[in-house]
Amino acid sequence: MGEEIQITKTLAPDLILAWSNETINVTVDVKVNSTQYNITELNITDSVPYDFQYPQSSEIEVYYIDFAPYSWVNITDNVTVTVTDRSGTTDTEIEIHVNVTSMLPNAFEENDTIRFTYLMNSSQLYPGDNRTVMTNATAMDTSSNTGYAEINESVRAAAVVLRGQKSIYGWPANPQNVTIDIVMWSLGGPVTDLMMADYLPAGTVMINMNVTYYNYSTGTTVELINGTDYYLGDAISGYLPDGTYVDVYHYNFSYAFSNWDGSLYENDTINVTYNVTVIGGGSWSLPTIIAGFDPTYKQHITTETMAPLRIPIFDVILELLTRIVEPGDVLQGILSLTNMGGPQALVDVMATYSIKTMEGNVVMEKSETFAVSSEARREILFMLPEDMGADIYTLEGLVTYTGREALASETFRVGTSEIAIPAPSWNTQYIAIAAIVVATVVSIKLFTMLHH
Repeated sequence: MGEEIQITKTLAPDLILAWSNETINVTVDVKVNSTQYNITELNITDSVPYDFQYPQSSEIEVYYIDFAPYSWVNITDNVTVTVTDRSGTTDTEIEIHVNVTSMLPNAFEENDTIRFTYLMNSSQLYPGDNRTVMTNATAMDTSSNTGYAEINESVRAAAVVLRGQKSIYGWPANPQNVTIDIVMWSLGGPVTDLMMADYLPAGTVMINMNVTYYNYSTGTTVELINGTDYYLGDAISGYLPDGTYVDVYHYNFSYAFSNWDGSLYENDTINVTYNVTVIGGGSWSLPTIIAGFDPTYKQHITTETMAPLRIPIFDVILELLTRIVEPGDVLQGILSLTNMGGPQALVDVMATYSIKTMEGNVVMEKSETFAVSSEARREILFMLPEDMGADIYTLEGLVTYTGREALASETFRVGTSEIAIPAPSWNTQYIAIAAIVVATVVSIKLFTMLHH
């Protein structure tokens, strides 16, 4: 089961300014990708560079992320966190021991995640210095099978730093629509030849683009125009290393300079804001990679920022409580919905229940609208007509929400005559436009982008 554990570690920032003490936000995700049995124990060991200031155990937050139904729970008070100081000789180890059985609201299952976060403060490194940090995890399941995984990440220092931050904000009325905000800025000196690659789910519709440049020395802000101050063409679709199909938008900020001179001086910023409509549901970790050139030290600079996006996608199951009924009787069923993409807000759904002949003709139909966040169960009741003919019929439940739909169906018999009922059909569902595969955090080095 060793290869079944996936560790993702994010250091923000991972490129720090030389000769400075910087605060670094550390996020570690340990996910069990595949397991035959529930996990009973998960032990995680994380490291901090020997000359960095490490957090106290009380300053580390631990979360349990349940994949389905999606939920996020702070479990800091239910786990054991110990910090072992071995500074001066090797890394300072942060040991996090998790007893899954005793502290989780649900069983720790496949695709569930433990996340912990903390802050560490850097020492004053020289340009070109780096520090490597290690994270490992060991899992054990109910049959005493164990698995192990380990990763290493690095913090680098440079005299001139290019920074970026990507944020995603959902629209409560319609979680299919989101606003994305990207900010880039420089520290330590000017940066030229600026490029940016922004990743979005494939098929995303982008609207209301606004790009501005803020000059720190003058305190002025100007709008940058596509084709006049930078260039943004059509998206290029492709696959990330983890197999996720995405659209990539390339920004060239060295294209033209009508409203600015093409350089980000220290503390200057460029802000890119736009709205998107995401077709389909799912989970993504969306990178934005920015790159530039330091004209003073003659070095290329590349940095990456990540942002998570979750769009609802419902799994629909239909269960019949009465499979053989008489004319005039009540047909009973249960429709169950589970949000597999993760809720950002209550989602209004419309459920249409239909009784159809095997030829597809509608005999009876009714609809209802209700709000769903994580999961819901709805009772279905049909009073059958007294003159309804003895035959095999289908009960369908069609759920529509934010431009998508899912369907489940089951067959039943009316009348006592010996009519063979087909074997229960598998509950089927379909999405109008295919959902994107759950993305994991992707690290992409894009120095070649500088030459696009």
